[in-house]
Amino acid sequence: MLLRRWLSVLLLVVIPVPAGAISLHWASGTDTLTFIEARRCTLVVEVDSAEGTLPEEWRLLWVAEDFGNLVIVPDTTFATLTMAQAVSVLPPTAAETDANVITCNFRLPGSPPITAARYLLDLPTGSSGKFIVYALLPGPDGASGTLARSQAAVVNGGATANFPALVMGATGDHTTTRLSVRGRGAGLGAAASASLVAADTSWRVPLTITEATDSTLTAEAEVPTQLPDAVLQVSLADSMSAATPLPASQVMAPMVDSVTIRGNSFLVPPDSAGVSPKDFAFVYNTVPTATPGVWRGLFHLIYIRRLPNGDEFNLGHAWSPDLRNWTSDRYHFLQGPLGTWDAKHVWAPSIVQNGNLYHMFYTGVDAGGNQRIGRVTTPLLDTTNTVWSDRKMVYAADSTRWVVRHPSAFGFRDQFRDPFVFPDPDTAGRFLMVYTAMDTNYKAQLGHSVGLARNRPGTLDRWIDLSRYESTDYGHNGYLWQVESPHVIPDSGYVPPYWVSGDRPTGWRLMYTWGGNHPDTQILRVAKDTLTVNVADTLSSGWGFTQTLYSYLSADTTVRGLQASEHLKAGNVDYIAGYNAYLVDGIQISRMYWNGPNFYLRIPAVTGVDVAGASTASVRLRVLEFDPKARKVRFQIRVFREWCGCNHAVAPTVAG
Repeated sequence: MLLRRWLSVLLLVVIPVPAGAISLHWASGTDTLTFIEARRCTLVVEVDSAEGTLPEEWRLLWVAEDFGNLVIVPDTTFATLTMAQAVSVLPPTAAETDANVITCNFRLPGSPPITAARYLLDLPTGSSGKFIVYALLPGPDGASGTLARSQAAVVNGGATANFPALVMGATGDHTTTRLSVRGRGAGLGAAASASLVAADTSWRVPLTITEATDSTLTAEAEVPTQLPDAVLQVSLADSMSAATPLPASQVMAPMVDSVTIRGNSFLVPPDSAGVSPKDFAFVYNTVPTATPGVWRGLFHLIYIRRLPNGDEFNLGHAWSPDLRNWTSDRYHFLQGPLGTWDAKHVWAPSIVQNGNLYHMFYTGVDAGGNQRIGRVTTPLLDTTNTVWSDRKMVYAADSTRWVVRHPSAFGFRDQFRDPFVFPDPDTAGRFLMVYTAMDTNYKAQLGHSVGLARNRPGTLDRWIDLSRYESTDYGHNGYLWQVESPHVIPDSGYVPPYWVSGDRPTGWRLMYTWGGNHPDTQILRVAKDTLTVNVADTLSSGWGFTQTLYSYLSADTTVRGLQASEHLKAGNVDYIAGYNAYLVDGIQISRMYWNGPNFYLRIPAVTGVDVAGASTASVRLRVLEFDPKARKVRFQIRVFREWCGCNHAVAPTVAG
């Protein structure tokens, strides 16, 4: 005897209004059905009250004997104007598969009110079972009210097993680092464990159950990072499980301290003489404070520390609440132990949040000089209390089809570096990685190209090779062989989170650095896509011609000398940043402004060597007028009393 117990989620694309109790019956109007041979049956969900309409969402539970998966047939031949029908069955996510959940889209041929919905089931010979429906009916104030339950609809005498448990809805409270989740449903008193998981199960946060009754469950966990959309998954004592979505919008979020953000900044980290910042990660997040319910916004720069002799053994970390006042930790992250894949150098970090963890991808160089890409994780990206762990190599040249292995021109050392990781806009829960490596098509020219990879479902530790962007190779980029430090920028259509349907960007910019010593206006390159709205399109036909960023911005001197650029969107503000060894030997941050599908930069408004604790921390340089064509600039220097001993600010204005 094969026993199956499934939970089916049925979604209506209508706005719910108060409804009466829910009933469930076969098309004949009875709640029992008997047959001998396999047949297609119609099951109807209906509200008892003639005045009401069906709620927006309900759940169908079933238990059966002697048949396998429940087959719901797409139903596109509409019966009546007031009856919705299951027009499609959505492919289950990994979390839904784990919890035995099926999701259907229902459509209505007419206009509300909707009094009933049906779906077609293919039931096999010799099968028996029973069905039941739960619906969370809205209360008088529009909030969730009564959990209504229908009577059972029986097939061939039913089944002896009990119905599975149900989680019908969930809310959360994350105003402190202690996340509390409350679920509603039925049979929850048998819960053995609970977790928040990603739809693709690539991350999981175990919860501690603090209270469980038949209809409610409360569970908690210490989570110092705000979470994205998740699934509440409850495992039961009988090894079955139930699940329900928990959108981030259903979690009471903490207040964030107000942040005054200056548009432009130069960061020169306080360091030993001759130490320069190079490739870096640029991140904005919220972190908990000592005040309950209040978190603070924080900008982060994690960067390569290049020593005077050229060694790059570790990454530094600078943070700021406002892009003006910076604090730095020189030895934030060190190279790996002797004999490991990252024992010699650590380069080019890139940080992305996945669930409750931040993943920092970076290039590791071993003692032999071979370059590979790996990652570490942390649940808290804050200041000096940030601790990275679980160091792992995840991607290398031998995992690709297009990268040269052990090139003789580089002493047989693999050239495989500079990862930039970002959410895949076309597949929820997936990520893309761009990087640079030596291209087999241009081995004779030592040509490097920008590669592309996508993570395997459910993990950020395995990556699938998607080839390389043709527009970046030696034959298409203007015969540049040293291509480095790539990243992509979504255009003004970017509304976070930009991988959600309806918030997709209308275009992309692919940017990279021309490595080596070149004129300061020729370093950064940008390729604009042809509005394919598919950043994973690697063919040259999908991207327009490549030009310098200086040219793209109509000779804006703000970007002279900029290298290894990064993009950040904080709230509704976009920034572009790069390290600048030509002009300031520091990291430059500029605000971006969008004009349709193109962006421009505001002239530098605030610059300064203003890291907390530095002797020049109170010096401010403000540009008042900037006219590159007339070769004219007028600026103001402000020196405050804590630096000069004056009783007031000294603010001379200088023109030149």
